[in-house]
Amino acid sequence: MKLSLTHLISARLMGAASMVLAACLAACGGGTSVAGNPGSGGTGSYSSGAVSGFGSVILNNTRFADTSATVVNEDGETTDADKGALTTTSLKMGMIIDVDGGTVTASTVSGGLSSSTAHTIRYTNLIQGPVDSIDSTSITMLGQSVDVNAATVYEGVSSLAEASSSNCAYAEVYAFFNSATLRYSATRIECLGSQPATYRLFGPVSSLNSSASSFSINGLNIRYSGLSLPSGVQNGTVVHLRISTAWTSGNTAQATRLAISSKAGQQSKASAAVEGLITAYVSKYSFTVNGVPVTASSSTEFETETLANGSRVKVEGKLSNGVLAAKQVEEISDTDLEDAGQEVIGTVSNLDSTGKSFSLTTSSGRLFTVNYASVVDVPTLANGLKLEVEGKVASDGTTITASELELGDD
Repeated sequence: MKLSLTHLISARLMGAASMVLAACLAACGGGTSVAGNPGSGGTGSYSSGAVSGFGSVILNNTRFADTSATVVNEDGETTDADKGALTTTSLKMGMIIDVDGGTVTASTVSGGLSSSTAHTIRYTNLIQGPVDSIDSTSITMLGQSVDVNAATVYEGVSSLAEASSSNCAYAEVYAFFNSATLRYSATRIECLGSQPATYRLFGPVSSLNSSASSFSINGLNIRYSGLSLPSGVQNGTVVHLRISTAWTSGNTAQATRLAISSKAGQQSKASAAVEGLITAYVSKYSFTVNGVPVTASSSTEFETETLANGSRVKVEGKLSNGVLAAKQVEEISDTDLEDAGQEVIGTVSNLDSTGKSFSLTTSSGRLFTVNYASVVDVPTLANGLKLEVEGKVASDGTTITASELELGDD
């Protein structure tokens, strides 16, 4: 039985421990952050990581009701040059998002999803543009090497083995940056049928030369002439930028937009959860995850003792002035990634008991086709039934091969 990655992690994150807050300096600096409601006084919640399901938005084992949420891009805009007007239907499996939400209510069922309400959802960690090369385990674009794993979500192709210059000349990729290898780890790869309106990249600045209006991101020389360098940018600062679509190849590209990639900013939240790769590792008591500085203490519950730059983890705790005081730290192993799936919660329609399929509509109107021929324990199904489906989403983004069906309370 395949479970969602958040379920696999949450099953080992049920112990309680007190939270201790300490000071930490963020390597990413300040910048635009997701505006919140509520956002001060240590109320509400913050969550960051890869989308693992829908029926509302499921992130880090919390189901965020999204009917009234504002969706913005990495620059805080509600209209995007590539996606148009942004709504919750703009979000897709595997996209990396930051959610500013309300109070989190724990599930009354062991291993079940907590619940909250999303106020603002921002998608981040985006690389978009022409594909330079593809092999069975990685894709190269904008001079950057992007690795895939068993949990990477694909759209347009079912794997990199199917990708080629004819069906994946351009791609939209969401990924975590690995500071240990100077490569990226993809959570989602969508092959695009045509050139996007913008090329986008994020990563740490190196070789900053303000006199020449240039810096590098992993070997790609970026010129930002005509743009103002954001205050606080220095070597090591993570930035996101847009690149002129006139760039086709070579080691130099012209930036058309540039900003610091701020995550939690200076927010304070009563509940916070962050998934990603460790960067800026000092010790198990001080490191950064997906742009969010983390501090831990002797009271933190560690589910691993092998943390290092590049380790994929989920951290839960409390956010104070942008620093996450860790209550629990869990490493996400390769086995976890291999066993990971996605989850969709919604209402059954078009039930075909002979063909073992049905349609599933989420509360926000998303429509999925579910094939359940491989499910061993099938509950009594009927049109109108509320159902939780776990499985794998196909490359069309809307078909799910189910591994488990459970009666839901949606």
